[in-house]
Amino acid sequence: LAFVGADAVDERGLHTSCLQIAQVSRAMIANAARAILVADSSKFGHQAFVRIAGWEAIDHLIVDDGLPPQARTWVRKSAGSHTLAPVGDGEKP
Repeated sequence: LAFVGADAVDERGLHTSCLQIAQVSRAMIANAARAILVADSSKFGHQAFVRIAGWEAIDHLIVDDGLPPQARTWVRKSAGSHTLAPVGDGEKP
């Protein structure tokens, strides 16, 4: 099981600004039984210098529920299995 992050996420997949991070993330994805992308909603709709992988390499996405509506549309199509994690206001109940 590989948990990976990204500097940017778009319809084509996940991206980073660092070639070495991309290489390590690709190796993790290639050698894991399942790959899970964990990214906050601010990363969506952007690109970075190096593409890590396309959506076909990711088995599940975990993102906060601040994901913009237009990104939710292509996430449903591209990412398939995903979890929208609720974000509270930081106050304890």
